Amino acid sequence: MLTSRRFAPALVSAALVGVAMLSAGCSGSGSSGTDNAASRAGCDPAAQVTCAGAAAPVYSLADVQPKSARFGESYGLEAFRGQVLVVALLAGWCPFCQSQAERLEALRLELEGQGQKVAFVTLHAADAEPYQAFITERCSFPMLQDTTAASAWAAHGGEKDDMFVYDAEGKLRAYLSASALGSRIALTGDGAGLLKQAIADASKP
Repeated sequence: MLTSRRFAPALVSAALVGVAMLSAGCSGSGSSGTDNAASRAGCDPAAQVTCAGAAAPVYSLADVQPKSARFGESYGLEAFRGQVLVVALLAGWCPFCQSQAERLEALRLELEGQGQKVAFVTLHAADAEPYQAFITERCSFPMLQDTTAASAWAAHGGEKDDMFVYDAEGKLRAYLSASALGSRIALTGDGAGLLKQAIADASKP
């Protein structure tokens, strides 16, 4: 029965950089914490993937978003170098994730309308493959399907609902942890402001 927030094995319960988990049926209630865990004192990017300055994980996964220009191809995050990148860890079976996909799409369109080139990618849970359409039908940006062999979720050191913001050089600038931010992980009100600020910060040299 798929009810646990911790969807992939060996996930690191990590420090966060910006958003929290919403108690939305398939998410547990988290305690609020520092908005940007990636920038916490003493965090070593060479040792922890959730620290500010850490390089984006390397993997190659299939793009299963029919609306994506690279639908059906396998590639990794290096394909987005040169622009700010938001990576969201979502699972199609979760209603909250479905809503987040719609909110991410709305934010993408808002930023695009302002002339900002920001890439968005869903990293879909390995065990949620049968539920891909519940996410892809709600947005148009790429969705990379994780696998047990690739374990991309674990490579990010995150868990369901987490978001990561990388700069144009592929370095982590913000880690928005659902378990640390609780309901503020939702991209409404304060949560949307947190992600927008993280994107703005990642856009700076």
